[in-house]
Amino acid sequence: MQKLVDRYGRIIDTLRVSITDKCNFKCLYCNPEKIKFVKKNNLLNYEEIIEIIKIFLNLGIKKIKITGGEPFLRKNFIFLLNEISKLTEFEDMSITTNGFLLYDFIPEIKKTNFKRINISLNTIEKEKYKFITGIDGLEKVIKGIEKGVKEDLKLKINVVVIRGINDNEIFELIKFGEFYNITVRFIELMPAFYQKCFLWKNYFISGENIFEKIKEIGKVELIEREKNFSPNTLYFKIEGYKGSYGIITPLSKPFCHLCNRIRLTAEGSLLLCIASNIKLNLNNMIRNESNYHSIEKKIKYFIFEQKPLKHNLMTQKLPYPMCNIGG
Repeated sequence: MQKLVDRYGRIIDTLRVSITDKCNFKCLYCNPEKIKFVKKNNLLNYEEIIEIIKIFLNLGIKKIKITGGEPFLRKNFIFLLNEISKLTEFEDMSITTNGFLLYDFIPEIKKTNFKRINISLNTIEKEKYKFITGIDGLEKVIKGIEKGVKEDLKLKINVVVIRGINDNEIFELIKFGEFYNITVRFIELMPAFYQKCFLWKNYFISGENIFEKIKEIGKVELIEREKNFSPNTLYFKIEGYKGSYGIITPLSKPFCHLCNRIRLTAEGSLLLCIASNIKLNLNNMIRNESNYHSIEKKIKYFIFEQKPLKHNLMTQKLPYPMCNIGG
């Protein structure tokens, strides 16, 4: 099998596929009020997505994550999961979601190979949840988590830590992970695409500060990475707690030297870094070129030449709304 390698020697083996830029949430740090959604005719259809995924599989991609916006909003979403599940060469298939629609989809998800699901859950306080997301949906999300645990899905909870808003809930969220025996990951806030209503620096709290709060709870022991653990996450156990926990520090301690991922947007653009606006239009290629070998060569060259060594998010904001590029 081929390998995708950039000029810094990093092997790229993970593809995040955004199937829609639409989301039913209006999170403080993610979804601007006047977002421009991709026009329907510019969206990749499922057949095009599958063809592009097959190309990347042939190029050496081993892990695939389906994202949005909110992927469960895309009509016939399960059809796509079933079709990708037929590509058994993948080592790992996962979904990232806000969890609002998870409960209803679990029976169908269980029939696919997408057994790992990452769920955004920044608070377990009802009114605060509504404040952060714009949706009164906490109970529905927790109901989905409970059903997912019962059905033996591999769940991870992602918590974006926001100073003065939810940083006082770290202990409660750790207890939440312990109760359900699932992984909870605490993530540094990143600078938003727009900053008129949400000044990022006022709400940022570093991973080191988060970790200090966690060490007050109990003795911390680092754990070895499992096969499907992300290289961007420091994983650990807390004495007396069943769950596993992690910290992701894209700003205070960037992990760019370990970056193994690329992103396909809902409109078919290939992005090499969450902070880069350099992209390759695969939409036009898949619709107008019949020679897939030629497309593969262009992708390999683009990744080798254009994937940046690191981001500059401490001095610049994200070039796109997070919901446009799949988180």
